[in-house]
Amino acid sequence: MTTKTRRPITPAATATSWQSSAACRTADPELFFPVGKGPEAEHRTAQAKQVCATCPVQDDCRTWALETGQTAGIWGGTTEADRWDAGMLQTLRAERRSVERARPAFDRCLAAQDFIEERYAAGVSLRRIGRELGVGYDAVRRALRFFEEQAAAEQAAAAGMETAA
Repeated sequence: MTTKTRRPITPAATATSWQSSAACRTADPELFFPVGKGPEAEHRTAQAKQVCATCPVQDDCRTWALETGQTAGIWGGTTEADRWDAGMLQTLRAERRSVERARPAFDRCLAAQDFIEERYAAGVSLRRIGRELGVGYDAVRRALRFFEEQAAAEQAAAAGMETAA
């Protein structure tokens, strides 16, 4: 009889939507967990932060690390000491409040996907679509980007199923 050991599911092991867009997804994970305090560790930390600087989801990663209490590693371009710096915490809280205020507008755009796509295909500007929905330009722009990403993922999945068949 064989026994399988199951790894516990922790917040760090649970995939999140932003991780699929992370710049580090193809990098060596050890780069983001330098060991020690010497010049080699400082060099690896600098290299990891360079990867993070190019990442489109750097803020999401940093916020996730703070919310889940990550005590090791480079997350969102920050070390643990950076994340717990008082100024960093205040900045993150302000960013979070801003995102929370913008969320209802984005949700309204998600609910109006067909309307947005039809108006955009007809050549209507994003600002005008936003005014028609009672939301800002940024919410419409983010929603359109989200719709495009979803469509691309669906196409890739369909192409993958065709090649498997």
